[in-house]
Amino acid sequence: MSNFRLLAILLLITLASQSCRKVPSISKADATPAGTVGIAKAIDFTYLSSRGKIQFEGEGQKLSSAINLRMKKDSAIWISVVPAFGIEAVRALLTPDSVKVINRLERSYISTDYRLLERKFNIKADFHTLQALLLGNQPYPVSANMKVIQSEPELHTQQLQGSLTINSFIELTNLKLKKIQLSDSAARNSLAVTYGDFGGLDAFVFPYSAIFMAQQYKTVPPKSAVVTINHQKVSVSEASLSFPFDIPSGYTRLR
Repeated sequence: MSNFRLLAILLLITLASQSCRKVPSISKADATPAGTVGIAKAIDFTYLSSRGKIQFEGEGQKLSSAINLRMKKDSAIWISVVPAFGIEAVRALLTPDSVKVINRLERSYISTDYRLLERKFNIKADFHTLQALLLGNQPYPVSANMKVIQSEPELHTQQLQGSLTINSFIELTNLKLKKIQLSDSAARNSLAVTYGDFGGLDAFVFPYSAIFMAQQYKTVPPKSAVVTINHQKVSVSEASLSFPFDIPSGYTRLR
């Protein structure tokens, strides 16, 4: 499996999450309003940069690479995957409207929008959900009505929307999202994201590790993949960051 697939799996962490961005419809009789107690503290920034490790495990293989990540809030996500010897294998630039990825190992690239992910992988994907999940922020509207399943020792809230069930687990000591589970009974797929190694980042608490586990049950046999990101150095700043992205001549465009 190439590092291009590793990045594709990273994009797949948006599995089923487009539906989460809509306000779930829960009857007032069944729901216990969570109010402000259900709001996890979000990380706010203008520019963010991170260096760390990314690991993919699935389809009988296990791969690990260095990863450089840069963000401009609500505008751009820049990713560089460097597996060995300081030689970049994959570079990606994501914006709210476009997805661009260079595969230097195979001398190819993609330049499209998020509809490609939907066509190829039969999932919904969007920039803002991916940004939230990478940062450990809640990807759904905090104003949505929630059902409180448990209030101690951690806050467990649940939302239902059609066939989609969203379970969120929030640490009460720092009001950070510890885990989010999304399960779609109709599509027969699920996504679980677990955050850990919380530490300071400017005035915020940041999860320095994140584990994304995606499962698809419609295939025979069922497919699963695990992507782990360990941030080693993270910083936020008001100073502008660069997001270099130039497609070399002679590369083949994939469609």
